[in-house]
Order: sequence, then structure tokens, then C-alpha cells
Amino acid sequence: MQTGIVAARNIVLGEHNDVWSVNTDEEYHEVVREDVLEAAAAPALVKLDRVALGLALAAVSGLLVFVATLALVLKGGDIVGPNLGLLAQYFPGYGVTRFGSFVGLAYGTLVGFIAGWSFAVLRNALMLVCMVVMYRRTQRVVLRRLLDYL
Repeated sequence: MQTGIVAARNIVLGEHNDVWSVNTDEEYHEVVREDVLEAAAAPALVKLDRVALGLALAAVSGLLVFVATLALVLKGGDIVGPNLGLLAQYFPGYGVTRFGSFVGLAYGTLVGFIAGWSFAVLRNALMLVCMVVMYRRTQRVVLRRLLDYL
């Protein structure tokens, strides 16, 4: 804006100010530091650890099935967990019993690990594809600007 004001004064008032010397001090120059950009983008682009996410989901899902089954067994009554008993269709040997809670713990742990590991693999692959697409687009833009310049 200061350059525009100086240029307007030159035209309107006939002054002879050098418009190229406006705001040439070092404090007026904007510098984009790469380390700041990397620090801002790093949390979004971090690679998920497959084993860590698998173990975390394994622990949570295994304990969830174990505690839910054990709570229904301890609660007791005529009908004990008919809905949770449907897991026996997917987990052979599982039942809403004390022994079944340990079987559910094992199956829940296994399924949780597979789900967490698979999610991490798919998410990392998707991030890789997105990064390659962004890199290619950037290359095309730079090439287009170069060709426009020539």
C-alpha cells in the first residue's frame, strides 16, 4: 500500500520518489520457513503404527467382551444375555458363562488386533496415495508456470 501511495504522489503531485525503495528493510520481508510448515503438517501426515493400534484395539475389545459377559453372568436371572449370546454364531465355543467370558476375551482380543492393524494399514496406504497425488499436482503446476514463463 505504501508503494501505491508513493506512486500516486509521484503522478498527482509531480514528486520524484523512488517507489522501489519503499519498505526495503529486512523486517518487511515475509519469509516462509520450511520447518514451520513441516511442524504444522506433521500431525496430519504421521504414519500410524500398525502393531500399536492393533494392540490397543485388541486390549479394549477383548476387555469389553470379557466384562460384558462376566457382568451378565454375575447378574444372573432366568434369561442371561440373549443378545450377547448371538456372538456364539461368530465365535465358536463362546457362551454367556464364566468360561465363555474368557473365550470372549480371546476372540475379542484377536478381532480387535486384526481390526486395528487393518485400519492402520489402509489409512497409511490412503495417506501415501494422497501424498503422491499432491506431489504430482505440484509438479504439474510448477511445470505449467515454467512453460508459461518461457
